[in-house]
Amino acid sequence: MCLHSDHVKSLLRGGRDDPDAWRLVPRRQPLSPGYLAGIAAAISACVLLPYGEELLRCRRAARAKKKRAKGDQARWRATKGR
Repeated sequence: MCLHSDHVKSLLRGGRDDPDAWRLVPRRQPLSPGYLAGIAAAISACVLLPYGEELLRCRRAARAKKKRAKGDQARWRATKGR
């Protein structure tokens, strides 16, 4: 907003001063591939790491639940046989 205050003023007025105010136009200097790769890696890490951690927690919980079920079933069989 500080660098292009004239564009911001035009947008706030509804784009009446500039017909291109609401149109998407390509950048004059496109972003470098290295920069785009860095952004993609950061976004992927911030999305994939939490989901991966949640997946690990779910697997651990499922294993624990399975062990508890086997233990409960063995205890039930032991008390039923008496």
